[in-house]
Amino acid sequence: AAPLPPPAQRPVGPQEDKANTGVTGSRPARRTNHNRLTEPTMEMLSAALQAHECMEVNRCGQDGLSFTTSEERQRQEDARRYSAMWVFISSMVGLLIAVMENETRWSADSKGKSSQGLSTALKGIVVGSTFVTFFFLYQYYDAAISLRRLTGVRLGSGVSMSSLRGAGLFYQCLLEIAMHLPQPVPGLDTTLSVYNKGVGRNSVYDMDSILCVAMFVRMAYLPRFYGEVLSDLRSDAAQAISRLNAVVFDNTFVVKYVLANSLNCVVLLTALLIILFAYMLMVFERPIDSGTLGNFANCVWLI
Repeated sequence: AAPLPPPAQRPVGPQEDKANTGVTGSRPARRTNHNRLTEPTMEMLSAALQAHECMEVNRCGQDGLSFTTSEERQRQEDARRYSAMWVFISSMVGLLIAVMENETRWSADSKGKSSQGLSTALKGIVVGSTFVTFFFLYQYYDAAISLRRLTGVRLGSGVSMSSLRGAGLFYQCLLEIAMHLPQPVPGLDTTLSVYNKGVGRNSVYDMDSILCVAMFVRMAYLPRFYGEVLSDLRSDAAQAISRLNAVVFDNTFVVKYVLANSLNCVVLLTALLIILFAYMLMVFERPIDSGTLGNFANCVWLI
């Protein structure tokens, strides 16, 4: 009889293979390094966070019976975007009408004519546009509070001081209300005298011109309009990336993002600032008799 092969070279039989591996007639598979961690990409992290938010949103409501779904979150996101769009539009309409009222009154006064009726009507339209802005501003914060409520934060119903404080939006809301208060008001036709050292006498400004210039603060809504309406900086993927990098997508971030990534927006923003500053310069220099800067083209050249 032939001698048995050495143990290291002896073939393994079916019974021995079953005893060693638990599977009949098969060898143990070659071990591979499956424990090595794969570096996650931004798409994987974003998808994981969105899945986590989806599980957080699709949970039982406070009454134990109803469920808050992702459709409700999407509905509130659409409502917030819609309200932000109309807040910006109504604010800009009021600003343009105020400029129109200011120029109409100045042109009539320089010609010795009266424009009291037209001026009062335009002021009324400005005040009406402000009320429309407040309405959509209320809708905007109602949607924002509802979104916070869907994340599990216990907040009161509606838009109130307690719900705004709980959502961390109280001071932001106060600031935006204060931004819309300066405006020409019907019946307010007073003047303001300021001593001008350059000409050695007082320069008289009417309150409508000063309030019209103060309305330019509404241009602060431009970053929000771009971030929430025109771009995807409020999308779920963008919010997930912001949480990963501990970055808040506020108006300051939107301005930095636009300046760093869009040359067209930079050119448009520069032209807009030149026009705004030139008009403000003209309003404050125009009451001076024979002032060179009373002409808008000269103010644009100077700026």
